[in-house]
Amino acid sequence: MLNDQSNRKTGSFKALKTEKLKILIFFSTAVFILTSCGKKLPPPSPDIFPAKIISGYYIPNSQIRVDFNEEMSSSFDSAFLNTDSERIKVEGYAKAKSIFINFDSDRQAETADIYGASDLKKNKRDYLLIPIGGTLQKDTMFPEIVKTVISDTTILIEFSEEILSCSIEIYPDYVKHNYRMLLNKIIVTYSDTCGYHPIQIYLEKVSDKKQNYSKKYFEKRFFNEKESLSFVSLTIDSLQPDMPVILIDSDGNEIFKRKANESGSVLFDNLSQGRYMAVADSLIADTLILK
Repeated sequence: MLNDQSNRKTGSFKALKTEKLKILIFFSTAVFILTSCGKKLPPPSPDIFPAKIISGYYIPNSQIRVDFNEEMSSSFDSAFLNTDSERIKVEGYAKAKSIFINFDSDRQAETADIYGASDLKKNKRDYLLIPIGGTLQKDTMFPEIVKTVISDTTILIEFSEEILSCSIEIYPDYVKHNYRMLLNKIIVTYSDTCGYHPIQIYLEKVSDKKQNYSKKYFEKRFFNEKESLSFVSLTIDSLQPDMPVILIDSDGNEIFKRKANESGSVLFDNLSQGRYMAVADSLIADTLILK
């Protein structure tokens, strides 16, 4: 009898223990599933709100800058500036978290309207009656070169602002070329130059729409880096400062142009060995340069 009761108690205990184990396994499995599913939840909702304006204000070079709280798309539909007596259609561009508006006028604008501006997530809206702080700062800065790129048949020169005119030369002078101005860029196209022959671009008298001329000439020499170890240099002294000097090779081709520095010296570098003639006002110098 006692054995019977002991067996029943033992059986009940085992049954209870088994039930508790099942419950524990159930909860453990549920926690694991919920945790795993949580990792697979979709990301938070994408950005659906347009950018917010931080401020608008005048900056140098006859521009107005409007800052936003996030990066903007590179273009917008249209823009207008509101003065005390008229509404003026203007051009501009977006860069990073700002929109830059070109304002070619002597009148002070009080507010700006920008239509169809969007952030990088294409959240688009119109921004009206944007207050403009500060005062108009007239364009007194001359264009500066910010980038030059050369390819097999093209040279691209990019300036800090839109340009109106320039004087451009390509050396050697036998290289046939054309160029065109496109807003703040000059694009030069030219034919083959015997592959390894150095090319030089010489640029001066660059002006913007306000007739601000560059104070210095610009020149850049392109050459084959692999050949540079065999190149030689030629220096000419006792010249008038800023005197332009042209270097002519033994075949009579004009291959290089530079101006003398403040000390009256000019350096022609990255040259092949051979005979050259330097020509300037009241100067003809014939020389042979070797390693």
